[in-house]
Amino acid sequence: MVGISRNVFHTPPSLEAGIYRAVRQLPPLPLAQRSNFWPITTALYEPVWRRRSLSLLTCNRCSVSQELTTMLDWLKPEPGEIILDAACSTALYARFLGQRVPGLNLHAVDLSFGFLQRAKAYAEREGIELNLVEAEVGDLPYRDGVFDAIVCGGSLNEFIDLERTLFDLGRVLKPRGRLWLMLVQRSRNPFGRSLQALLQTTGLSFPCPETVSSIAATAGLKLIKQRRVVDIAFNLFEQGENDDHLQTPEGPIKQVR
Repeated sequence: MVGISRNVFHTPPSLEAGIYRAVRQLPPLPLAQRSNFWPITTALYEPVWRRRSLSLLTCNRCSVSQELTTMLDWLKPEPGEIILDAACSTALYARFLGQRVPGLNLHAVDLSFGFLQRAKAYAEREGIELNLVEAEVGDLPYRDGVFDAIVCGGSLNEFIDLERTLFDLGRVLKPRGRLWLMLVQRSRNPFGRSLQALLQTTGLSFPCPETVSSIAATAGLKLIKQRRVVDIAFNLFEQGENDDHLQTPEGPIKQVR
């Protein structure tokens, strides 16, 4: 674990077993989020689900390896940058970035202390230095404008208040800071929509692309790139950028406000 400068926090958290703890009391959580505290979830999440998730959700049109490579290519992190893996689970994104780009200052935040313990074990095994922080995304303990970039993979579907979450992520980004989001968006086929309706009863949500872009815009986040593979969406936002260069791999797109 890297020693954190306490100047990055608006209220310095306590430290326990190499993990900073900024949660005094857990908020009420739906089933989808409560399951993140179960030991079986933290143990099986990465080897059983996360490493196979993209292949399963896209019918083998995109793998987790391709997801990680796309994130790296779009984000273009540079040594010395401060990067946050938000709602990190086992910190797969942060660990990958640490393996590929030397000299990054990596922070990984999750509400589940069990997931952070698992992330710590994986990172130590791989020789990756992480600053691990137990906190709620939407109530991050950081000062404004701390991070050069933020990455968030899949967890956007679990957030109860999307507007509050995106505002908080935008708040802790530096001007022109980048935000990478991977999420499952509203399905375009009837079977997918029926399955998503069932999953919504557990507290998951599946926003449409226009909703995410519109809410992000209110937080000062401008959509720069977007790619959709079946119902998986990769999105890159920047804090405080202009509107005249928004694009998808197929060409320019119109900003939804």
